[in-house]
Amino acid sequence: MIFGKQLSVLMRKKQNKRKQNPKARDESNLPESMSEETLPDEINNILNSHNLPPKEKEQIVQAIIARIQTTVTNTSFVGPMPPPEVLQGYENVLKGSAERILAMAERQSSHRQRLERKVVNQSNLGQVFGFIIGLICLSMGCWLAYLDKDGLAGVLFTTTIIGLVSVFVTGKTKRSKDTSDK
Repeated sequence: MIFGKQLSVLMRKKQNKRKQNPKARDESNLPESMSEETLPDEINNILNSHNLPPKEKEQIVQAIIARIQTTVTNTSFVGPMPPPEVLQGYENVLKGSAERILAMAERQSSHRQRLERKVVNQSNLGQVFGFIIGLICLSMGCWLAYLDKDGLAGVLFTTTIIGLVSVFVTGKTKRSKDTSDK
């Protein structure tokens, strides 16, 4: 591939020189830096085996350059597991590597599931404690109202209800935003 790039650069330089001075041509028409020594052995052997004149050699080299193509392949995958072809490539390079990659993906999946369970449990625990605190505050408000402390009871009721409603509303808003982001 490097040879093809070098060849195309050399040919462009040669064409630019021809455009600048069309009468200036050497007898072989090959770029100055490209000689039989710089060509790959396979091409050199083919060109020399037929005893071709320099002009025909140049035509052959130009035909080779015209056929050289650079192909860029970008492969990507999403998730913990590479496609089977990639796994096979790893296995060909290092025996046992595909199994190690699979084990790594399994460990990562298990770790992620443990973390998700922990988050769910903490969320549930928070809801239970919030419910208990809300009940205690409402019970205390009722107790204060029973003791004719209406001002304190009203403040306790109001702050408790506003707090609970705001937590549920902001929690619901945040959940729907997280869902829409995914």
